[in-house]
Amino acid sequence: MIKITTYNNAMKIKRVALLADIVDSKSFEDKDRFVLQERLRKIKDILNDIFKINIMSPFEFSSGDSIQCLLSNPMVAIECSYLLRTLFYPFRIRCGIGVGDVNDMLYDESKELFDDGSSNYVDGKAYHLAKDALDIAKIRDDDFFIESEDRFSDFQINYYFSMSSFLRRKNTETRAKLLNIFEYINPLIDSTSINNYKNNFNKCIELLKIDNEILDNYMYTDKFYSELRNIMELNIEPAEYFFDVMFDSHSGEVEILSRSSDIYISKLLSVSHQNISMIKKRGHMNKIRTTDLLALMCAERSYKNG
Repeated sequence: MIKITTYNNAMKIKRVALLADIVDSKSFEDKDRFVLQERLRKIKDILNDIFKINIMSPFEFSSGDSIQCLLSNPMVAIECSYLLRTLFYPFRIRCGIGVGDVNDMLYDESKELFDDGSSNYVDGKAYHLAKDALDIAKIRDDDFFIESEDRFSDFQINYYFSMSSFLRRKNTETRAKLLNIFEYINPLIDSTSINNYKNNFNKCIELLKIDNEILDNYMYTDKFYSELRNIMELNIEPAEYFFDVMFDSHSGEVEILSRSSDIYISKLLSVSHQNISMIKKRGHMNKIRTTDLLALMCAERSYKNG
């Protein structure tokens, strides 16, 4: 017999809801929307595996063009959003993050009632805030927005989100594609998720193959993907490493995307590392990465009880 508990008697637990949808999906033809939805389906499965330690309820489709999940803390939600954007490139995804209570009766009993443990069955303030955040991101034309009861921290993080989105939109197609390769090699995820990312890397590469040619079609060769795997095995670092790089920098622009990465990618694309460095500088890639890291650091500091 299933025990039914009224909402008024249910306790609340603080979680982080993440809602994401495809930008301008209604403007695509039906066949193109199907391709995007299929890509999003593959990505949600990858994310569910990479962040499985921190996912309370897995990514599921909440509508044809949207996915949602429930996470344990805001920093992981931001990491998850960043990787979602990387994997969905060259198409654009938008995310709303809500930090707040969820109804623990719905959270616990949805696992008992429904085999998939879907986040579609969970409700609470975190979801309402995430929906509001997604709506605001649409109005602002930003990639991400976060809402919680800590408005000051929200303001700081959303400032970094907005600045990063602005700098990215200024980039040319070639610069944007190069930045995406950097982010495949060094995604902003913490040390608990690095091995899961490596385990899913072949699936990620399959996504990279789609609509992502760069520099004389070199990315369509098997050699590119073989070398990319080798670089990833040698070069991938957790987000904490990049925090240390920021703290250790005393002057000038922070080299979050190091010169050694330039050399790796120059070999990968068979161009000079000076050329890669020039594209990286003109694309403000270190500034973009630093701004993203500041959002992560602010979330880690500000939402410790989230």
